[in-house]
Amino acid sequence: DLRAKAAQASAEETAAYDKSQAQWQRVADSLQQAITALSPADAAATRELRVDRARAVSRAGDISGAMGELEQLLTELSDDKQEASSTAMRAREELGTAMYFGARVLRMSGKPADEWRPLAAGARQQFRYLAQPARDTGAPADTIANHDKNTELVLNLEQSGLDELLAKPRPRPCPGGDGKLGSGKRPGRRPGQQPGGGAGMNGEIGQGW
Repeated sequence: DLRAKAAQASAEETAAYDKSQAQWQRVADSLQQAITALSPADAAATRELRVDRARAVSRAGDISGAMGELEQLLTELSDDKQEASSTAMRAREELGTAMYFGARVLRMSGKPADEWRPLAAGARQQFRYLAQPARDTGAPADTIANHDKNTELVLNLEQSGLDELLAKPRPRPCPGGDGKLGSGKRPGRRPGQQPGGGAGMNGEIGQGW
């Protein structure tokens, strides 16, 4: 009876992730239409929508593609001397979130350390990068605590045994959990380019996973 209930719960969970994936993809498609419709003069609005679209793409299952888009956007903002803009900070949050979940999915699916550790290290650096300017500018205490907690989550991912991670709910690249991060290609980071950041909630990082 317990096995039957567990199987039913698993099937319901998979159906929920499938529905979530489809909904996030519709969001991404709609945002792409909005981006295409904007005038080239609306650069600021376009960049805001690109962050939103990358968020939706990541939660629709293409974590790698979302990371590539966010890294490209951060490069553009850096070229325009807007590294500290609110758009850049949002992009860093989403990039860190994608890196964290990418590393966790890879590790829990049994991939070797040389595949998931670079993503985990990148996420950790990005969360720390977000925390410092938050302190320097007198951001609300809960914002600073959020960035610090994200750093701790990444450290926990790196230091916990695999059996400990397997005891927790399996993260999905919405859906999946199969160790695949999508088909998108990530552009290379330029020498000296600042890392991105993460987005934390009350529990795990990110909303809607």
